Amino acid sequence: IEELVEFARRLASSPFCLPYDREAVLGLCSRIDAPGGIPYMRLHFSQILKDFLKEMKDGALQRLYLPGTKRVFFRDPLDDSVNFYRVTLPRGYLAEREYPLLIICSTKEYGSYGQQFEDSELENLIVADISGRGVTMGSYIGEAAILSALRDLRQKFRVDENRIYIGGYSNGASAALAVAEAY
Repeated sequence: IEELVEFARRLASSPFCLPYDREAVLGLCSRIDAPGGIPYMRLHFSQILKDFLKEMKDGALQRLYLPGTKRVFFRDPLDDSVNFYRVTLPRGYLAEREYPLLIICSTKEYGSYGQQFEDSELENLIVADISGRGVTMGSYIGEAAILSALRDLRQKFRVDENRIYIGGYSNGASAALAVAEAY
């Protein structure tokens, strides 16, 4: 893991590294190196870093707007950390067109329930898996994390503001209800 993090930091400091990629790589490195980190989470974020480094090689920023499921990284204004969510874009996605958005709140950190929509006949829907940073759903931290990710989604993708839907699984369902009632 240490060699992976060292390699990733060197790559991020390269003048050829795009700002989006640099931010994602350094954010993942900081999560891996977090003091008192749980070994499972170190492994989890190491695998995400490996996957992202592979995507960087293939042009991660260009892949962001291709149909299918991918992680989207963003600088979270809550604590200035790098966070991410998963987004599934429909077949035939066009950046200039507005789409309805389905947000799925999951209890497990950074779920992938939206992938189930990848092969769906619904060709006009963006699906986003948003975690409230672990099992924080239903709390003010979970709510703020959902709203922060939603803000980033609306900046990066054309979302029809009148057709935003929210649901969830387990504790995420409670969070979805709380956010829907409040906003």
